Amino acid sequence: MIKIRFSLIFIFLFNLSFSQSVRINEVSASNSIFLDEDGDTPDWIELYNYGSEEISLNNWSLTDVLEDNNPWTFPNITIDADEYLLIWASDKDRSGITYARTLINEGDSFRYEIPNEDTDINWMNTDFDDDEWSIGNSGFGYSDGDDNTYIAAGTLAVYLRKSFTIEDVSEINSLVLDVDYDDGFVAYINGTEVARANINGTPPLYNSTTQIDHEAQMYTGGYPDRFLIENYEDFLVEGENIFSIQVHNISDTSSDMTIIPFLSAIYENETSEGVSPPDILGFQSQSFMHTDFKLSSSGESVYLNDELGNLVDSITFGALPSNISYGVSFENGVYVAYQDPTPGEENESYEYSGVLGVPVTFSHDGGNIASSINLEIFGDGTEDMITYTTDFTEPDENSILYTGPIAIDETTIVRAKAFKENYISLHSNSRNYFFNIDSDHPIIHLVTDEYNLFDHNYGIYSYGPEDYGGYPYFGANFWEDWERPVHISYYVDNTLEFSGNAGIKITGAYSRGWDQKSFALFARGEYGAGEFQYPFF
Repeated sequence: MIKIRFSLIFIFLFNLSFSQSVRINEVSASNSIFLDEDGDTPDWIELYNYGSEEISLNNWSLTDVLEDNNPWTFPNITIDADEYLLIWASDKDRSGITYARTLINEGDSFRYEIPNEDTDINWMNTDFDDDEWSIGNSGFGYSDGDDNTYIAAGTLAVYLRKSFTIEDVSEINSLVLDVDYDDGFVAYINGTEVARANINGTPPLYNSTTQIDHEAQMYTGGYPDRFLIENYEDFLVEGENIFSIQVHNISDTSSDMTIIPFLSAIYENETSEGVSPPDILGFQSQSFMHTDFKLSSSGESVYLNDELGNLVDSITFGALPSNISYGVSFENGVYVAYQDPTPGEENESYEYSGVLGVPVTFSHDGGNIASSINLEIFGDGTEDMITYTTDFTEPDENSILYTGPIAIDETTIVRAKAFKENYISLHSNSRNYFFNIDSDHPIIHLVTDEYNLFDHNYGIYSYGPEDYGGYPYFGANFWEDWERPVHISYYVDNTLEFSGNAGIKITGAYSRGWDQKSFALFARGEYGAGEFQYPFF
């Protein structure tokens, strides 16, 4: 039997401050939200200058080893008064000062064409003559209110081209493409494919449709998808380059379409090429610094030293769950937990004393049972209360309060969670109790709130408000790339072999239109564990 357990009541243990007015303001040891310039999601450390004057960080160091003879050092930069500075704790070891510039931006002017069977198949190449094409500003599409250039409803594809200039390719450290799209695209630079999503064909035909429905994100406050362009030095040229992109729709009855590309380069030196990146791309500062160490999600110490090796500040933290940070309280300067991290910015005003990861357990592991039982639920004694539900919903502070054994005399799903005042409560646990249901085969139970599956607007199994009618029901919720939380229980010979929280999506192509649909399951740190520790197959 495999159980994933947590035991995580923790707070910061200490913080040492010396004469300098720079402190370690916030840390995250298990990040899956914020992207670095490579499109990765490393750990991070945030510094803050709470003084009234700028301070040079030249040859200052960060380390997770108290007596470190070779610590990671800062380049020759300063941190202004009341300024926040983000450093990625990625183990990539980058301390040179770099500069992000956006070469292709929202609102830029493009040449564009609605393709047909007569469109030249080499339209994305540098020698193609696009003088007869129309001119419009990005984004392109219809219906979502994010379109600077309106494209007729029902359009299956749009081809776009734009030039940009690079003076010295060797000055570029990395090249990043961010794309907000509905429903799929392929991007090229100088005729070479550099990124694609949600469409087949090399290249896709002018009338190709996408595999599934993919909703644009920016118009609802989300972010574009990021693609790190590999081997850019093989196709970038000094002088004029051509960026081309084709966007495709899921069908000619689709309710919307969007394409908004951003192409950004990270330079070793300051340059006038391109423009400052828009905020939505999340480039946190001009200097993209990466330490030569990562943070341990099980807890450790981080030390900030000045150029002489004197300790300026330090922090020791316990286990940090996914996407929860610790930082200095906005109110009183003590260290607290944050459910909404803010790297490179002022800390959130809503804060917690710590994180509660009590491993709620059950006296009976469920499965097929032949007679009634009295079920007991256990915490570890540090919680204030345990609540539970029997209607598939996720328990919260207002659910049924557990006060003693629960009589189970019929098929019942029990979901339980521990709570402590002013603590972030992590994950619930679930058990399934079935009467007279047996099998010679392994049994998997998936438990989630029916809202996640069948709500008209939110449920991934629902037809939803955008269903166009008729197989394969393009526009229905089950064509969206939506993920919802689920609890998995796996029984072999009526013994619970695996139990854990995960994510669930509808998967497949046109089988999505069938009454019975396929699911894909995802282990992620935000649910409790980043991988499934069991050989299902």
